[in-house]
Amino acid sequence: MNKFDFAMIQMRQKMDRAAQKVGMFVEGQAKLNAPVDTGDLRNSISHEVESTETNSKVYVGSNKEYAATVEFGFSPKGIPAQPYLRPSVENNLDQIEALITRELKL
Repeated sequence: MNKFDFAMIQMRQKMDRAAQKVGMFVEGQAKLNAPVDTGDLRNSISHEVESTETNSKVYVGSNKEYAATVEFGFSPKGIPAQPYLRPSVENNLDQIEALITRELKL
């Protein structure tokens, strides 16, 4: 294996680690932000990382049917929005950027 191939493997590993750390961080923030009635929504929040040779994507969310209604509300039924997921990213962009930068350093 030449140096370039080795460097590419290392970079992919770093991208995966960065994505995992961002996912864990945003998941934790979402759990802190989630409104709690029974705790089912909070307990259902998780993250998943999808990686290819060129990028890594992080998905954070819940599999509960009502999760989107809590996040966005439902005006026809008078249900107000209680955002918990979007603020977990939007209010922490600096920390997320720092996590990524720290993980991708060579």
